Amino acid sequence: MPNSIRCSKITNIGLQNFSQYLKQLSLSQSMNLCFDGCYNISDEGLLSLGIALKEFSILPKLTLSFSLCGKLSDKGFRNFCANLRRLVFLEKLYLSFAGFNEITDGGLEGFVEILKKLTFLNEFGLSLARCHQITGKGLNSLGSYLQTIPRLQCLNLSFYGCDRISIIEVKNLKDELKRNLTDTQIYLENTY
Repeated sequence: MPNSIRCSKITNIGLQNFSQYLKQLSLSQSMNLCFDGCYNISDEGLLSLGIALKEFSILPKLTLSFSLCGKLSDKGFRNFCANLRRLVFLEKLYLSFAGFNEITDGGLEGFVEILKKLTFLNEFGLSLARCHQITGKGLNSLGSYLQTIPRLQCLNLSFYGCDRISIIEVKNLKDELKRNLTDTQIYLENTY
């Protein structure tokens, strides 16, 4: 099986079946999964994938995209992310929850607590583009954590279209991060 999958028509049942299949695999290089536009995936399907992923504790690279999956909630986001804490050897983590309107500052803060367990991260990407519930408070929580990652070399954050985050807040975060990171990329357009 390839280590990459992209499909926009998967439902909860399909994701649950796929998650059961994943548990049988032995992946040690990377995993790339794209579920963009899978409108029929809800918290239940996302949780089943999270439970399956925790079996891959030695996985060094994980890329997941759930952009525009409209049935996912803040609680589902938190429950999914809680399973990532078992992936303690992750060096590269890229996540996209763009257009995920239910993610709140509280959900992002909970995610930050999980990230603290991933001490080997050297590359991190997170897209919360068009997540309209995220504010400067959530951005600051994420920024405070990012400054403490000792190995972080590359950062890619997207808050495009997050109208509750000001350009000044992003500029301040970028300035703070530049002092601690070799390569900082923060994409933010059409905000505030």
